[in-house]
Amino acid sequence: MKQLIRQFLPVELIACGVPLSDKRLMTSFAMQRSGQHLIIEWVCRGLPAGVLHFNHCRFIKGGRRLFLKPIMGRRIVYSGDTVEDSGAQGTANLCKDFPVPAPEYFLYSVEDMDPLQRSYRRLIRKYSPEVILILRDPANWLASSIRHGRKEESELREHMETYKKQLSIATGQHRHTFPRVIVFNYNEFIINEAYRRDMAGKFDQFDLDKADVALARTPDFGGGSSFSGLSKSQTNDRWRKYENDTFFRSLLADRELLELSKAFFGEIGELSILEELTRRK
Repeated sequence: MKQLIRQFLPVELIACGVPLSDKRLMTSFAMQRSGQHLIIEWVCRGLPAGVLHFNHCRFIKGGRRLFLKPIMGRRIVYSGDTVEDSGAQGTANLCKDFPVPAPEYFLYSVEDMDPLQRSYRRLIRKYSPEVILILRDPANWLASSIRHGRKEESELREHMETYKKQLSIATGQHRHTFPRVIVFNYNEFIINEAYRRDMAGKFDQFDLDKADVALARTPDFGGGSSFSGLSKSQTNDRWRKYENDTFFRSLLADRELLELSKAFFGEIGELSILEELTRRK
């Protein structure tokens, strides 16, 4: 009952007293271990006029409203060549020492959550933010998740369902809810300079040279990034370590997952194991 009531509470973006009508708003959705922090930093460094990034947000109840805010109170300010990271300071300290004037862009990043959830859909209708969706192919995403400690089958299967919903958005199945969505293919992003140049063109006045500074370092969010240089073998071949693992293969044996993945990622080698498994079902 409490969860049902929460779905109908008014939704708000945390703003620490800053008029959001004066800001350009963005929300990003990704599954953990999808390279999202690298891409978020790349976007934030390339945008003009500075960005305030609220990291790892969830809806948190405050009075009779739900606020989308970072669960650890972590916010990062990008201003020119300067990056100021508050660290995990807790939500109680989120609005203390808030940057004044605040940057022009506010970005709220969300991990492991269904963008089609009622509360998020209401928030998007209310604020009309630019929506960024970051996806990594399922074989490497799952391999990286297992490698970094996610081994509970129930949790992984639940995340697989969320991942499929994000893929369905990426393939255009929910244009009425997401009329403006910028979708990043992590597999291409890390190895293809032309792809990054094309993605830069989707943002106004984007500075690609400043953005590419992010590629020279490994973000330390969430235990580190799966990005390490631009080596395809270190990023797009993670699945090979688990290709004969029964647990890994059982999770990937999903026909809907294969169809959605091929629709978005195309014919890439990383999907070969997924195609083999679905043929067996």
